[in-house]
Amino acid sequence: DGYNPASVAIPVARGGGVTATVTVPRGGLVAGRSAWMSLGEGNVGRLALLDPAAMHVTLGENAVEVGKGSRGTALEALREVLDDAAQYARRRADFEANRTRRFAASRLDLEALVPVVQGRLPLAVTVNRAADIVALLRLASDLRLRVIVIGGAEAWQVAPELARARVPVVLNPTL
Repeated sequence: DGYNPASVAIPVARGGGVTATVTVPRGGLVAGRSAWMSLGEGNVGRLALLDPAAMHVTLGENAVEVGKGSRGTALEALREVLDDAAQYARRRADFEANRTRRFAASRLDLEALVPVVQGRLPLAVTVNRAADIVALLRLASDLRLRVIVIGGAEAWQVAPELARARVPVVLNPTL
């Protein structure tokens, strides 16, 4: 009766020293958008500090099911959907009039990816292997994307390339 889990969880988190959180979707090649939220005092209904914060993608060994067993195929599927989103952004009227080829994603998914391909929203990519990180850097350069590496277990092996590309890395503290 009127129970709101957020009204209970937020004071507990604040009491433990946690003042902000990022909610991150999971699943599939392109999981969705994250939001950065404050756990500070105030109205529980106004938690978002940055919404959306980033679009989240999984590559490497965690994307094998998307790539039908191949990390490379998952990367190509990502390239295809991002290329389609860029074309959709340029040719919306043609898309609505059914004068484009069939795209790899739905209209709503393409709409969600438009800020990514236009450089307004970063692409946060969960990826660990050095070879997959290098492939991501090539994709980001080709498509002029803002990317963030999430996980990055082997990021240290390609640190100079990451620094040259000015790509931030969010490390998993348990690795």
